[in-house]
Amino acid sequence: MVAMTLEHASQRGDVHTVSFEQIPAITCAKLLKPPFVSHDPAMKTLHELVADKLEQADPASRAGLLRIPLENIDRWLANGHTAPHRLEQWREILRRAMESAEGFQELLKVLRDPGEEAVHLRSFDPFPGVLTTLERRKILLKCAYAH
Repeated sequence: MVAMTLEHASQRGDVHTVSFEQIPAITCAKLLKPPFVSHDPAMKTLHELVADKLEQADPASRAGLLRIPLENIDRWLANGHTAPHRLEQWREILRRAMESAEGFQELLKVLRDPGEEAVHLRSFDPFPGVLTTLERRKILLKCAYAH
């Protein structure tokens, strides 16, 4: 079983070891948010990989991929998510992305923007399920080797 170790300086130097099979999609996303992201500018975050996948998809596939976060939002709101206003922000961004090229570019910008506001919004991202296990595993392997 392949395992990786991540050090998180702001958590008293605790070291966490996990196997890839034990990491659900939502946890993967949280693991690769700052400060877990490598300082290597060539290393992409999961959000950037989602943006790349959406950008490269043909229109029919893109529509299917965009339905995944919308379904996550519906399910999470039905289960009493603690930040419904953030999920509604995402729903609006996704709706615009499905309706126009400009809206789609706005979504890509939010997924790739290193600014504080975009990073905060991404902490509530509804994208688990868009990337496959193999796609997530590739970046986690890169992250493991970078630390």
